[in-house]
Amino acid sequence: MKKVFGIYFYSFYSCLPLRLACAAGRQFLFNIKYFPVLHFIILYSLSGVHYSLGQNSITDSLSARLQMNINDTDRVNTMLDLAWEISFSNPDTALTLSMNTLTLLKSDGNFTSEWKAIAFGKTYHRIGSFYNIKGNYRLALDYFAKALYIWSKLEPKVSEYPASLILSYKATTLVNTGNAFNELGDYAKALNLYKRALKIDELLGDKRGISADINNIGLVYSRQGNYPDALDCFYRALKIDAELGDKDGMTYDMGNIGIVLSEKGDYPKSLRYFLGALKLNGETNNKYYLAALYSNIGVIYVNQSEYLKALDFFSKAWKIDEELGNNFGIARHMGNIGNIYRTMPDTCYSALGLNKADRYAKTLDNYRKALQMDIENGNREGVARHLDNIGNTFMNLAERNAKVSEAKQLLDTALKYYFKAMKTDHEIGNRDGIARHLGNIGSVYMRIGNFTEAEKYLFSAKSLADSIGAINILMKIAYLMSDLYDTTGNFKLSLVHYKRYSFLKDSLFNESKSKEIGKLEAKYEYDKQQAVAEAEHKKEIELAGEREKRQRIFIYLIAAVAVAVTVIAFIIFRSLKITRRQKSIIEGQKKLVEQKQEEILASIRYARRIQNAMLPTEKYLERIFKKTMKNT
Repeated sequence: MKKVFGIYFYSFYSCLPLRLACAAGRQFLFNIKYFPVLHFIILYSLSGVHYSLGQNSITDSLSARLQMNINDTDRVNTMLDLAWEISFSNPDTALTLSMNTLTLLKSDGNFTSEWKAIAFGKTYHRIGSFYNIKGNYRLALDYFAKALYIWSKLEPKVSEYPASLILSYKATTLVNTGNAFNELGDYAKALNLYKRALKIDELLGDKRGISADINNIGLVYSRQGNYPDALDCFYRALKIDAELGDKDGMTYDMGNIGIVLSEKGDYPKSLRYFLGALKLNGETNNKYYLAALYSNIGVIYVNQSEYLKALDFFSKAWKIDEELGNNFGIARHMGNIGNIYRTMPDTCYSALGLNKADRYAKTLDNYRKALQMDIENGNREGVARHLDNIGNTFMNLAERNAKVSEAKQLLDTALKYYFKAMKTDHEIGNRDGIARHLGNIGSVYMRIGNFTEAEKYLFSAKSLADSIGAINILMKIAYLMSDLYDTTGNFKLSLVHYKRYSFLKDSLFNESKSKEIGKLEAKYEYDKQQAVAEAEHKKEIELAGEREKRQRIFIYLIAAVAVAVTVIAFIIFRSLKITRRQKSIIEGQKKLVEQKQEEILASIRYARRIQNAMLPTEKYLERIFKKTMKNT
């Protein structure tokens, strides 16, 4: 068997740091922390919906409000909202604000008893969330336990607020508690908590909550290397979010699917999902999502050895998180770019105009800056990962150094950083990280030639990884143990562990599992096509209904016009009839008048004839007049 050293547990970072939702006033916060196991971890916050855009104006507005003379209730709400707004850029101040909120609640403020209890629950939950963000999961669990205690006490007897609200808060805290256990590598507890939250959300009919719960369950399966069940969860969540028209949720779901496909080595299909998520995000313009997607796409390009493209996407992600003031994201991108400098070939250095001799100097410079930033952030999980990557760099330097004495010094330095990383993860109880560090320490002892110590640490790594069901780590440990026994001449044990390695590798990537995953993908595609067909059928029905509606309206219009015409015709006919009757009466009266007039004229004529017959004529009178004048 070929002897190979240096199967290390490299740590790439990426993040999708914020998911927004309106259901029960929830906020969703999640980080992708691992490479190759990169996960979207959802954390919830109990305040109103947080908008990532315009953060400075919101912060300024909230800060100004705190300076006003507001009542105690408004002051508590404002302090909690302000703490959340600055949680990424200034987590320590966010924690201080939340602790001050606790102090205010403990004072004799003007609060109703139920409101005060709920405010305590929210504040404990918020403090737990901040410790989750900082990577201090043990402290986070303490505060989540306090919040859960309050929700459990309030649930059966709350009267001032609807019971559904308390149940929703309880589900939210269960999920965040699950997230802490998930980060600590206690997958069984995380699954149990996620499933309890799922039952509550199903009871409440909260589909957005159901989608988030299913996603979290899928994340645990993904970390355990159970890719078919993980994909089944993500596809189910995607179907729910598609039905809801929740484009942010769909972006998140497609990102998780892309990550699982990447882990099983299907990079082209993984990239298609990320690009699809990127297109969806273009419609919602969520900058936190955009930074995360750029980072994930960068990881895909690393896997495909397209380092310059990867560097471009990590740099884009860095720029966005810098604009958002997301120091956690910036530290992760620094780490990713450090990994690029460490692994990219010399030709990429030439293409970038960099000196290849500066490879490890640039790598270490990035790691150390990222380490310092996460120390300032209080992100101890990030600190452990940067220390781990610095150790990996010294391992690489040792492998390239032909001088035994110098290589030994470099390996000792690598060991120092691995032990520091392990100590940090011990303090926060991160069992997944501890298993990785144990494996790397065993690998260093193999390189040094201290095979007894190598065997001890590799067995410890195997035992821990086995207890948390981390198949990815178990696969690498099996390979290292096979290599160890091959080096020491115990070929029988070497073969046993190599077979174990092959079995675990096949369990992740074998043909039957690929077919199972393919079936899930086909099922999703079928469901998607069915949904499209149903949507088109529904659209056709709606269009037919619209046509029928228009036809009915047209018929009604014609009928209305016909009625109107009939009414108008009747009115005209009636008017004409009245007019004719009036005309007939007038004509009759006219004839009567004419008849009377004729009778009068006839009487006048008759009287004139009589008069003419009795009176002398005009000529006679004229003759008499003339005769009289002559005699005169």
